[in-house]
Amino acid sequence: METRTCATTASAVEPLEERQTQVFLDDIFACLARGQHFERIAGGSQTDVYRTGDQRYVVKLKTQPGGTLRSTLAQVHAMRAAAEQFAAGLGPQHSIPSYYVVARDQAGSLRVLVVQPFIANAHPLSAINYSTLRQDEREHVARHLHTIALSALRCFRATGRMPDLYGSFSGSMADRLRLNAPSMWPRRAWNNLAHQSLLRSHNLMLTAVPERRVVLVDYDPVRWRGVRGSITEAVRWMLIWRDHMRLHAILGGLGEKISHLESNAHRCATMRKAKAVAWGATSQAACSTVGTGMRAALRMQ
Repeated sequence: METRTCATTASAVEPLEERQTQVFLDDIFACLARGQHFERIAGGSQTDVYRTGDQRYVVKLKTQPGGTLRSTLAQVHAMRAAAEQFAAGLGPQHSIPSYYVVARDQAGSLRVLVVQPFIANAHPLSAINYSTLRQDEREHVARHLHTIALSALRCFRATGRMPDLYGSFSGSMADRLRLNAPSMWPRRAWNNLAHQSLLRSHNLMLTAVPERRVVLVDYDPVRWRGVRGSITEAVRWMLIWRDHMRLHAILGGLGEKISHLESNAHRCATMRKAKAVAWGATSQAACSTVGTGMRAALRMQ
């Protein structure tokens, strides 16, 4: 996987706050291409994803401002090393190249941009209606997912870390802020543990025919260190191992087909919506307990 890192400067007309106006975006992206329109097409918990007007590239804007130039470049080098490692494990069939840029605004804050090729007519697995796929297409997706899961597990065994094959989705910057609120942490943790599935991944894309490849588009390593980072890696391993065994059973004819799992996923989604109101009433109280536990764990490092 080819990656590059460069430091550029750009001037911004407003502080680096979550309310990002078009003027701010045009200015921060000027280091890539002046006069090019950037449209927000997706986002995660720590990233806003934009597509260039010519539909050749996507640019991922990391929402957390960096520190000093030295520390930010060190962070980018670590991200690049992880991306190369993950892509090498997945192979070219299931990965895409990433290019890294550090931009500085007039206020002196640094932002990390990740540039990737735009995959036309590809959709995240979370948006796929598996019932519309033929049986052979569903089995084809299952084989690709099984290969990807096995590659991630091998990567963890060799290096102690693995890519995020699941991801999260935010429909807008306001939605991302809401999802990152501490009161939402218990709910997100429960959803990740109980309902997350490779079949509903936000970070894996299914390309159009005739290729029909499943491609990983997020190569960020776990950004926390110590106890919190170790817990996150362990949870990733557990979820991927679970889905690896499910896919192994499907491909071996020992379990249900993807269409049945998809129906289960939809039923789970309906149940989550029904429980959302009740959960919201208890999440604020649970958040205080979780936050206290996390602070205690961090002090033990």
